[in-house]
Amino acid sequence: MTDSTNFPHPLFDFIAYTARLREVRRHNNATALRKESVAEHSWHLAMVSWVLHAEFERESGLSLDLTRMLKLCLMHDLVEIDAGDPSAWSTDPAGTVSPTDAADATGGPDAASAKAGATPDTTADTTAGATADAADKARLEDAVAHERFGALPAPLGPELLALWREYEDGETPEARLVRGIDRLNPALMRLLTGQGWGDVGADAAALDRLQLPRVTASETLTALYTEVREAAVTRGLLPRWPPPPPPPPAPASRVRPGASVRALLSGAGVQVPLSGAGIQVPLSGTGSGHPADLRGR
Repeated sequence: MTDSTNFPHPLFDFIAYTARLREVRRHNNATALRKESVAEHSWHLAMVSWVLHAEFERESGLSLDLTRMLKLCLMHDLVEIDAGDPSAWSTDPAGTVSPTDAADATGGPDAASAKAGATPDTTADTTAGATADAADKARLEDAVAHERFGALPAPLGPELLALWREYEDGETPEARLVRGIDRLNPALMRLLTGQGWGDVGADAAALDRLQLPRVTASETLTALYTEVREAAVTRGLLPRWPPPPPPPPAPASRVRPGASVRALLSGAGVQVPLSGAGIQVPLSGTGSGHPADLRGR
């Protein structure tokens, strides 16, 4: 599929453009044999939002706009047709935890540190770099959104721009829920397909730091995430703890193999007479100063 077909009507052209979301590949699997497309991911977010909508309303006591949630699910990743789909686990400049997630995380920079499975107190440079890279990603996607959605006639163009901004800001209950589903979905797929987290070197604690800032928008999402994490640990797809560090190397011996008694004693600070001189030592158990000649011993 290419972008070579241009329809004279802007809405028809936009329909052709959105079809290209099938071409953008995500980092998690769709099956054991292939990666998921962003179009598949967006559809599944919409499905999960619909299935859990009544639960979200029950636990929050709010009347949630399901139509708007479905629209957020379907359109929030359209900019990735042009901007690409970086992984939240990636160490590449384009793949970082967003500043919004980092700010939401308990303890500040934990979410930004999660991509490497590292603790915040040892990753100040990583966190700063992640924040800067995420800001670059946000600027690129924002430019694509204004170029693509801004070219559409009203009412669709302004509506898409407003939905894009709502999702990115994450301030409405609907946006927070969709963002939570968006973050949880790849973890679910890594479990269902048996992919695991070996490619990103994550353990359960690192996954918590990445997931919890978003999924805790809902008790239901938090419960689902907990089940996904525990099932992944049980199946051996996700280590519960990071591997222990390797033991420190043994200190290098100061004595060469086959070294003489003189070398051993000299290394211990004992004054050793020149070869051929008798060494006066007490005989064991006598307490006397009878000499003993160790030459040739």
